Amino acid sequence: FCYNSVCQAWARAGDAARATSWLQEAINARAKVNAISFTAVAACNLKHDRPQEAERWLKRMQQDGIEVPLRGAGGAEAVAA
Repeated sequence: FCYNSVCQAWARAGDAARATSWLQEAINARAKVNAISFTAVAACNLKHDRPQEAERWLKRMQQDGIEVPLRGAGGAEAVAA
């Protein structure tokens, strides 16, 4: 099952709650979660005025050792957009 695709799809659809839920489910299932999923969830939460939730996921991403690319779909620019 591709948690990354589902998580990113909900984030693109603008559903922060579902995107966040799927990201958490992926982590609980010990699935390999990529930077794009983390930043998609963070960006979606920012767009819905949930900066603490966005920051929580970016910190989790760093704790899990996933590097934040500066450019591209999973990069810092994507979160700031």
